[in-house]
Amino acid sequence: MRQLKYSKAHQQFFIQMALGLVLVTAAGASGASPDPAAVISSTRLGFEVAHGDFGGEGTTTVVTVPLQIGIELAPRWFMQLEIPMVSLHATADQQVVVTGGTSAGRRRVVTETTTTTTVGSTTATGLGDINARLTWSAWEGTGLVPACLLTGYLKLPSGSEYDGLGTGTIEAGPGFALSWQVGTLRLLADAAYYLQNQTSDYAGADYLDYQAGFEFPVGERSTLQMVVKGNTARITDGDGSREVRLKGRYMLSRKVAWDAYFMGGLTSNAATAGAGIAVGFLF
Repeated sequence: MRQLKYSKAHQQFFIQMALGLVLVTAAGASGASPDPAAVISSTRLGFEVAHGDFGGEGTTTVVTVPLQIGIELAPRWFMQLEIPMVSLHATADQQVVVTGGTSAGRRRVVTETTTTTTVGSTTATGLGDINARLTWSAWEGTGLVPACLLTGYLKLPSGSEYDGLGTGTIEAGPGFALSWQVGTLRLLADAAYYLQNQTSDYAGADYLDYQAGFEFPVGERSTLQMVVKGNTARITDGDGSREVRLKGRYMLSRKVAWDAYFMGGLTSNAATAGAGIAVGFLF
């Protein structure tokens, strides 16, 4: 049976984060609108695949089918719930786990005394780690002032840590997203800091997650986006990872959008390559 390892500061933070999400959700829903009922505002279903060695031996392929549900809690208050189904196929190296989406990483840093299991290929399929993100639109952008979103994130260990479908850890933390409109070009930047506990099988560490890029229209219904995504080390004594993504969106109608992306790893512990497609509906 795995052992969860929390510092006192982590325990307090997780409790405060959970209570904070409940309180600000209730406050926003009750005070910002004469009709406080939360409504489902969007859904999105995707299919994503990534392949590489993720800094380990052998190769790993991660296939994810994420269902995202957007909920409008009140004007300027939104919540996104993501429920992913994950399939992991690893050859040789049994130290790789899915850390979120199509991202994967090692359970811990390999040293001369680290015991690894290399008993051939394994395949596991099942529920991944469910996560929720609360977003408040702090202000709209005007001129040189960027639009700003403030976020709170919580990830639960719903994926099987034993099978590598999840980390087995809880993650929580605040973040922000900025965007500037410069003519037809939109500049993007966001960052978040996540606290993470450890288990007996996963040497989780607190980490910074970030991305920056730009987006521009292509015709009347399409946009192209290019971003560099990265994070500091997710495990104790590990290394950070970075990747570049090229994403396109086509608005089939005012309420239906198709997204597709391609990615390439910029560091040895990221996926070598990956791609994804998704369809989203606005209500």
